[in-house]
Amino acid sequence: MRVRLLPLVAVACLVTAGCTSAHHSVTSTPAPSGSVLVPVTSATPTSSTSSDAAIRHAVPADVPTAGPNLLFAGERPPVMPVLATQHTKAGAVAFAIFFIKTIDWGFATTSSAYMNHYFVSSCSECTSYKQTFDMTAASRQHYIGGRTSHFSARNALRGRHPAEASPVITFDVTSVEGLTADNRYVNSEPAHLGFQTQLWLDWSPRGWRVAFLEPPS
Repeated sequence: MRVRLLPLVAVACLVTAGCTSAHHSVTSTPAPSGSVLVPVTSATPTSSTSSDAAIRHAVPADVPTAGPNLLFAGERPPVMPVLATQHTKAGAVAFAIFFIKTIDWGFATTSSAYMNHYFVSSCSECTSYKQTFDMTAASRQHYIGGRTSHFSARNALRGRHPAEASPVITFDVTSVEGLTADNRYVNSEPAHLGFQTQLWLDWSPRGWRVAFLEPPS
């Protein structure tokens, strides 16, 4: 089975213990010709206290601020950078990285609440993540690990879907275990380094939204 973002097949297995963990070797690949490298900028503006506060207030009220799988005590949900609110190629890349971080926050909190705000119904992969998080929470199970880091990006000029932007994001994912409410082992998946996924984005009156999420074309 093909590995996907924070491998979805493995995540589904973590909920049920009904399948064995698939071990995959994932490595970074160079940007193909016809793509544009876009620098990854800081996720939080530092120019003024007022702009920092305005962005922090953009975190939706239903997003949990604590969970069983935090990287450190007091870890907070990721905040959308100002750049990700802009209708530009660089803004699309910043938004794509932010969206992956909302999925990462789902692993931290066993909640789909954050990512739910930023994709549309055409994104079947996004819907699968939502359903998996919801099913895990309903089963009173949770994750340990599966957290992402070391992001880089390129803004592909072409994509298989008719979306406005299609950035490819590369990142690392730590190993992950699924556990019951009393911390009994359910299943696990190894770490993945240099993992890649492509997001097809469209601009709307509410900003960028994910239309599709798949391995790079």
